[in-house]
Amino acid sequence: MESERIQVVSRSIEDTHNLARALLRAIKEKPQNNGARVVLLRGDLGAGKTTFVVGFLDVLGIVPRQASPTFVLMKKYITKDEEIHTVYHIDAYRLTTPEDAATLHLTEILKNPHTVIFIEWPDHIDKGLFADAIEVSFEHGQKENERVVSFWNVK
Repeated sequence: MESERIQVVSRSIEDTHNLARALLRAIKEKPQNNGARVVLLRGDLGAGKTTFVVGFLDVLGIVPRQASPTFVLMKKYITKDEEIHTVYHIDAYRLTTPEDAATLHLTEILKNPHTVIFIEWPDHIDKGLFADAIEVSFEHGQKENERVVSFWNVK
């Protein structure tokens, strides 16, 4: 059975950043005690996945020098936030098998309840690791800067 789906239209980068801020508030309202919070980001290239992560990091006082981790696979950000100490941004686009993700040491990272992990292209990683993940999908809208953003499993 599919969980409740929330769908929002973003008409600008600022709207997308505001959606990320709202997700941060939701995560803080219902912290997870048994491990990291995982956010699976789905959507075509240029649909807004990285823009969303940048908005989330901005609220935590982090301005990434190069936003997308495409060529390094994973970026780690240390925050000064009392509840969320670390944010990981993973771009699994270049991984060809779930076994390739083993080099990221996700099983260890997932144990920390003060961590949020964003994963772009999550189908390239073992799905069994993310049973309780929040899912966010991005689709191009009818206008140039418009995106349809859908959220599932925001508990």
